Amino acid sequence: MRNDPIAVLLGCLGISAESFTRFVSWALAEHLIVALAAHPAIAADGFFNQPDALKRFRRMLCERTKRKWSQHDLQTLFNRVKDHLSKHHRAPVDYGEYLKLLCKFP
Repeated sequence: MRNDPIAVLLGCLGISAESFTRFVSWALAEHLIVALAAHPAIAADGFFNQPDALKRFRRMLCERTKRKWSQHDLQTLFNRVKDHLSKHHRAPVDYGEYLKLLCKFP
C-alpha cells in the first residue's frame, strides 16, 4: 500500500494535516466570498442598503451552490461579502501568502 502523497508532502514540510485542512477550508471559503462579491447584483452600489438584501443574497447563494444554508452560515457569508466589498486599510492576505506563512510557522 502506497503512502498518501499529500500526507507525505505535508510531513516533509512539517505541516500538520489539521493545519492544512483548516487552510484549505479557509481558502475555499474566501474563494466563495470573492465569487459572490463579483455577482453583478451584489457588486452594484447600494445592494447591502436594500431592505431585502439578505433575502436576495440567500436566493443568489442557493442558486449558485445548489444547497440550503443555515441562518447562521448565511448571515456569516452575507457579512463577509459585505466586508469584502468595503474599503480596507491594508491589502488582504492572498491564498499563496497564507500558505507560505503556514509552511513557515506550522
